[in-house]
Amino acid sequence: MAALHITNLTGSALPFTCSSPTKSQWTHVEHDSNLTTFVSGKGKRPITYLFARPACLADEKDNPAKTAAHFPSTWGFKIRRPRALRSKEPWSALKPLCPHIPQLHPCVVPDCHTCRQDFPWNVYVLHAHGGSRVLFLPQRDMSTFLSETEDERPLSDVVLPGTHDSLAFYGWPVSQCQSPNQPLFTQLMSGIRALDVRLSAVDGVLMAYHGAAPQRTSFSAVLHTLHHFLQERSRECLVVSLKQEDYAYTSPEVFSRLVREEIERGEGGMAMWWLENRVPRLGEVRGRCIMLSRFGGDGKGWENALEGMGIHPTKWPDSEQQGFEWDLKGTTVRTHDWYRIPNLLALPEKASLCMQNMIPATSNPPTLSITFLSAAGGALSLPPFCALGVGWPNWGMGIEGINARVGRWLINRLTSAGTQDFDSEKERWSVSSESAELLGKGLPYIQCLGQ
Repeated sequence: MAALHITNLTGSALPFTCSSPTKSQWTHVEHDSNLTTFVSGKGKRPITYLFARPACLADEKDNPAKTAAHFPSTWGFKIRRPRALRSKEPWSALKPLCPHIPQLHPCVVPDCHTCRQDFPWNVYVLHAHGGSRVLFLPQRDMSTFLSETEDERPLSDVVLPGTHDSLAFYGWPVSQCQSPNQPLFTQLMSGIRALDVRLSAVDGVLMAYHGAAPQRTSFSAVLHTLHHFLQERSRECLVVSLKQEDYAYTSPEVFSRLVREEIERGEGGMAMWWLENRVPRLGEVRGRCIMLSRFGGDGKGWENALEGMGIHPTKWPDSEQQGFEWDLKGTTVRTHDWYRIPNLLALPEKASLCMQNMIPATSNPPTLSITFLSAAGGALSLPPFCALGVGWPNWGMGIEGINARVGRWLINRLTSAGTQDFDSEKERWSVSSESAELLGKGLPYIQCLGQ
């Protein structure tokens, strides 16, 4: 017999069975709870078939007047344990058996459009010595997820995923931080709500740069994309950090003036921006960009000077390992932006500091956390290696990247109500590359804003 531990975080009860779905009783796992069942398995790699369905209707026997067409779809999963457990077993995505394409033996069909459209959950599986664990999460429309949050909630109470150097698509492996197949609009549609926009002045026009590396995108094009997204999704909001990259060539006063002028004549104008220097409530910023101004000089030319440039940090030390704090009208802003690591061996410490910064504070005053997960160092500590790791760390031959470390921590927090046997093994768990949706839909360089 093998143990199967099911965690349901879908928002409603989850009916499931490990036997034939037409002949067996359905067991219900309530939302935010765990259930352990025992299934028979033979051989070195026992296979378990798990069937689940959305709980939008009661069981068939309770609805005799309903036809089969009225019942929610039943989704099947094939769970096969590995022959041997690795030093760090990964959480990995569990795809459903395709019910739409006729097959002699049901299997996963990656290219089935109907499965992608209709599948109601994100499902992940972990194999451990005490059995296998399956985690059910809801499928959400990430392009509108903030619309579900109440207007009175302050920004500091919401976790907003973001991208570090959001426009750095060129200059691999040193300057590139985002994949060219994840342009700005795609990032927004996938749920990114905190943007890190870095600009330099080129012949009087603001262009995206990462350090000295040009990124072939104008600030006016960025404004067009932001306005287009918010026009169609008026209950969303964005935090946009604007940072000057060309201090050696352009004075802070000139850069500040160029930003203001391009916003004034750009799509959406000043009305698209939240420019008060305080933490807003979501209802105040629906359909708008919250400026995080990492520039400004003395604020000359802006209405209310530095108080009219959005959230304006009072300090930002370069690559401070232990992070730093500053006061924002009674809210403590704690920031982790230690990016210059000595080598890949510092990744465990980097990840640990990120996790500590993302844990919600429980004491007064209220806290707004800003966490940069990105890092770089010497020749072997380039941004892609820091994010994704090197070698085969699950087999004890390599170094685990930031993505896997933080992803493991996130899932462990979601499943923290698990059994004692699983809790004792949590530090051995990892996250496979197939599960990158947990880290901003696969974008490898992430920042998080909020608690």
